[in-house]
Amino acid sequence: MSIEEDNVYGRTYHSALLSMSNIDNAIDEHYLTGFNSAEEMLSFVEQYNLNIVALSKSQHTFLFINHKGEALVRRTWMDTYAQVLYYYEEITLPNGKKKTVVVKYDPANFSSAKSTRIFAERTDGIRQPLYHRDYFTPRGYYNPVTKTFNNAYPFTVPAKYTGRDTSHIHTLLRHTAGECYFHLLAWLREKMINPTRKTGVAPIFVTQTQGTGKSTFGEVICRGVFGEQNVIVSHQVDVNARFNADQAEALIVCIEEKDSESKRNDTESLKSSVTSTTVRKENKGVDPFYIDSYTDFVMSSNKDVALKLESASNRRFMLMAGDEEFTRHNPLADEVFTKLYGADTLGNVTGVPFYHDNELIAQFKHELYTGDVIKSTNPRNFPVTKAAEKCLNIPRTNEDTEIESLVRTLIPFIKQSLLNKHVVLSVEIPRDDSPEGDVIKLSEVVPVVEGVVYINGRGGRCDRLGMAQPIVFSDNGKPYNHAVLERTLSKMRKLLEENGLEVMPNEEPPNGGFKGINSRYRMSPTIWFKLTDMHKLYEKYKPTDIGALIPTLTAPVRNGKRVRYSLTRRNDEGEFETVNEIIPGKESHRLKENAAHLDTFLLESDVSPKDIHSLELARLREAYKSGMPIAAADLFRESRALQLVEAQRLFDLGIAARVVDSGIRSLHILVRVSPAPNNLEERKWLDGYIKVSVPVSLEFDPVTWDPLRLTRAPVTIDRQATSVKYFRDEPPVAITGTQKLIMENWDNVYQLDWRPEYEKWLSRPKSKIERRNSKLVPTKQEYKDAAEALLYGKFFTDSKFNGLRQHLFFPAYRLLRSMGYSYDELWKSINEDVDGYAQSEKEKYYWRTRQHSKIIRDIETEFSV
Repeated sequence: MSIEEDNVYGRTYHSALLSMSNIDNAIDEHYLTGFNSAEEMLSFVEQYNLNIVALSKSQHTFLFINHKGEALVRRTWMDTYAQVLYYYEEITLPNGKKKTVVVKYDPANFSSAKSTRIFAERTDGIRQPLYHRDYFTPRGYYNPVTKTFNNAYPFTVPAKYTGRDTSHIHTLLRHTAGECYFHLLAWLREKMINPTRKTGVAPIFVTQTQGTGKSTFGEVICRGVFGEQNVIVSHQVDVNARFNADQAEALIVCIEEKDSESKRNDTESLKSSVTSTTVRKENKGVDPFYIDSYTDFVMSSNKDVALKLESASNRRFMLMAGDEEFTRHNPLADEVFTKLYGADTLGNVTGVPFYHDNELIAQFKHELYTGDVIKSTNPRNFPVTKAAEKCLNIPRTNEDTEIESLVRTLIPFIKQSLLNKHVVLSVEIPRDDSPEGDVIKLSEVVPVVEGVVYINGRGGRCDRLGMAQPIVFSDNGKPYNHAVLERTLSKMRKLLEENGLEVMPNEEPPNGGFKGINSRYRMSPTIWFKLTDMHKLYEKYKPTDIGALIPTLTAPVRNGKRVRYSLTRRNDEGEFETVNEIIPGKESHRLKENAAHLDTFLLESDVSPKDIHSLELARLREAYKSGMPIAAADLFRESRALQLVEAQRLFDLGIAARVVDSGIRSLHILVRVSPAPNNLEERKWLDGYIKVSVPVSLEFDPVTWDPLRLTRAPVTIDRQATSVKYFRDEPPVAITGTQKLIMENWDNVYQLDWRPEYEKWLSRPKSKIERRNSKLVPTKQEYKDAAEALLYGKFFTDSKFNGLRQHLFFPAYRLLRSMGYSYDELWKSINEDVDGYAQSEKEKYYWRTRQHSKIIRDIETEFSV
């Protein structure tokens, strides 16, 4: 085992504690018995460091140190050890008689005075320090190597697997950290492992809404992980304050209500404090001195601009835009905050807060230390978020705006050229709310197309696309300022990364220059683009190592059995099986009412994150051109990796009981819940509640609530599908893969206290769209908003749905059908709304014809049963 692991799991602490206990025992052994001689006593004093004296400059006196590093005045020290440090000596009186006297040890002797220490962690050039700080040994522990006492408040709760459910912690962090979620976990891990080394990164939580959990990270999570005495949470912290003794030795300082306009904690001062390894410590009336600084800073702000950044290359401040709707008014958030604080919104105690729940802290630390994705994430490589972009202190000019607009237009050309391995002269720009895109020619964007060149990578170099800077990036022949161009490209780094691109640092022209250009610009400086390394770009989707299957544990014996099917026909060797068991004797009728159990749920996600959907489209087009099938593992590389990461975490948390790879795009995750629902109505609600509350960044299929829904069976078979199922408007491509079991353990039962939330749902007033007999089960808020807009004829006329209609229309339609609204009344409202749609007749026609599309037919089939 490594020293690091010994530290984190408390073995170092307990070893040091045993050593301190041995010293206590050695002192107890001599209590009221003393020593046989002066030599024996002095040897004991030296062995157990009882001869240490320290100079107090403020009191202008010497103080004497006990065996736990505490400073005492001489009389108190002697009283403490009076019954221990003594021996008997026989002396001869003047009259010649013998007398036995008690000789007590006096710490104020020349031997101890000549090695006087100072109350510090660093030498002053004359005296050696008395203290050090170590967060993995008890306070007062004497380190024989450094010959100093530990003056830190240690981490008294070590990491340990306890099996406690930490999902509510991860839910909070996902909603407050957003795309920096794994980087924030990595920040916690690094500080937990190396508390005496600054991370150099300050997490900053930003939301304009109060009560979204910005302060909870410091108040609850940090206090639990690092100990309450090591964490300061206050809006009065000032890194420039003169008298700073209260914060100089803190491990974590949380600054609340950070505002860029405030003179306190300005950006430059914070920059220095975040990375500085020493700090000047001063108390009133005491001479200041320097100590090692281990303090890391956390900030929260309800301002759009928490601090001002000079460039997008900022590596100190990890700005995170939290979920503005994640407040106590949100049932999920209310549940999370109640568990974390151990109290409800009225202050009524409901349990133990996280920072006092040692078993929960130990489990969370264990996950931080062992999590593969967390270990492989560098907290300093956090993404440039929208919250950070708002803080960029760069005045915009007309050139900034023009260059940004030009780069946005060029991105599809750059990306398609790199994928096709030649300069493309035209591209089709897809539009979310239209079945067809717009065709744009390169000559319409670039004045001289010969100023763009593609170079195949050779000799270990990557493929790249070059653009002659003064030709491509110019306004009517006048080149844009180089510094402005560089600055704008830096600001647009995140947008480029989202499209799988990055700018190369080299500006050398291609060998021989731009061959189609004969002017002086032939050898002009060149902006080079390349495809971003997918493993780097999608580090957050990095899959865990599942090379060997996790051993399958025997499932408990239950009433009934899961019936196997091949497509829709019963087949004992089929590739499908029911999610729950069927009542014995009812196997021929796969009806909901024939389910023997209602406690197992199917979570299935087959929707790619938006930022990688375009990559999959590009791969399909390449496969179509080659005329060859494409492996699902290659086509859906990033989205499958994301699913594997999340499924592994659910399995490790004891939530997922089985995970099966469908072989194409999705994983089928089975979750067994306790307590189980008693009827189908409860099950339908619980299915929706699990899908919106389980702590993962996946979007699950909302129509899998049927207890006898078919799921992929744990068998190994080769599969082949067609891309038509996934990409409606693309040519069909054969996709190949292998269905197989990934992991299984039926001892994993999700202990979920869902009934209080269900009772709240039953008693709450109905919303606008709940006018019929059915009530809306838990679902994403964006679907609820879209459903309301669809019902009241505002979906196609409200601009807030621009770019989102294709994504929201069908889930919203399905919600309304589940509420009891009929096919005819919905389409009457939809067609009237489409009439007012400010788009072309072609696009209006597209939306009207959705009425007879396969997706709508499938939804109607579901509700016609």
